[in-house]
Order: sequence, then C-alpha cells, then structure tokens
Amino acid sequence: MATAERDVLRKLFTQGWPVGTMWFVISRFDEAGVDPEYDLAEYRELSARKVRELRELFELDDRVPVFVVSQDPFQTAGPDTHLSREIWDDFRGWDGMRDLADAFEAVSPSALPGW
Repeated sequence: MATAERDVLRKLFTQGWPVGTMWFVISRFDEAGVDPEYDLAEYRELSARKVRELRELFELDDRVPVFVVSQDPFQTAGPDTHLSREIWDDFRGWDGMRDLADAFEAVSPSALPGW
C-alpha cells in the first residue's frame, strides 16, 4: 500500500473525477505473501482485505473499481517481451487479469468524452 504518499494521493483522487473513471489496480499480488497455487482461499482472503484497506484509506465507495492482479505471476515472462498470451493461461483462474481485461472491454467509446 502507498501509505507514505497517502495525502498526495488523496488530493489527486478527490479532484472531481466523474464516477467510475478512477480505477485502482493492486498489482504484483503474487508477491503479497500467499502462494495462490498452494492456498487459493487464503490468497483471495488477503486480496479482499487489501481492497478493503485501500477503500478505507482513501474513503472509496463501491462505485470505484478496484482490481487485484498478478500480471506476470512468479515472473514467468521476466524481461522477455515476445511471448504469447497463452503462457499465463495456467494462472487465469486467480491472477485477476481476466476481470481487468473484461472491464476495459466493457468501457463504451461513447462514455469516453465524459472521462
């Protein structure tokens, strides 16, 4: 959590953004301390707790999207940029990337001027 910069971030978040246009992504969550391949329930519980903490820290209501992702679980790709998407298929059940991608796809081009 970005607690050291919380006052600066809170100032940024309260600048009158239209509802739903400010999204939060908690990334690299495979490094959060719980291995989802061995204890998925605990991983999800930790994820939910971190989302709650973020919402409380910045007084975010439920209209503000918060995603928890492990975009490159266990540094599978590392610095290699020439990989197919399928390399991460084994992680899609828990890595959060499907939810984030689906949210991007659901953004209507007609809504973009309001953003």
